[in-house]
Amino acid sequence: MPVFLPGLWFFAVYVSDWIAALLGLVWIIGRIVYMQGYMQDPAKREPGFAIQATAALVLLIGGLVGVLVAMIHG
Repeated sequence: MPVFLPGLWFFAVYVSDWIAALLGLVWIIGRIVYMQGYMQDPAKREPGFAIQATAALVLLIGGLVGVLVAMIHG
C-alpha cells in the first residue's frame, strides 16, 4: 500500500488519470487473486503477488518519470 498509493497519485497527475485508474483496478484484482491463493494454499499466492507488484511498479516508475519530465520541461 505505501508504494501503490503515491504511485497511483503521481501517475494520475503527471501521466494519465484513465491509465492510472485501469492500473489501480489491475492492482485490486491482483490483491483478490493473492487472497484467494493464500486461502487455498500459501504456496499459491505468487500469481496474485506478481500481478499487484507489477501494477504497483508500473504506477510508481511511470509517476516518477512523469514528475521528472514535468520538472525538466517546466
